Amino acid sequence: MTNASPEQLLQAVQKTLIDLSQGNPGALSVLLEALRNGHWVILDWCRQRSVCGAGIWVLYKDLSGCDITALRVKVETEEQTLLDHLRETGYLSVSGDRAHAD
Repeated sequence: MTNASPEQLLQAVQKTLIDLSQGNPGALSVLLEALRNGHWVILDWCRQRSVCGAGIWVLYKDLSGCDITALRVKVETEEQTLLDHLRETGYLSVSGDRAHAD
């Protein structure tokens, strides 16, 4: 969004948060914490791989010990581990589509 107004930028961020969290409060809290800490890469990684809702919470809780910086590092260095865990727990299908409705 080049030359976007502050209102347009805020609306784009809100839409991204709503789409990715899918109404899951745990996922929303993870995404907000990522934003507060400047870890945009987490949102971008989730969006590009269709990881959303409870899947975000599972990665944060199970594989990152509820540590947002640890999740950012894992997103940057351990992508296959994260995707494998989501497939094993049913939060990502083999094709990459969401398997669970939250």
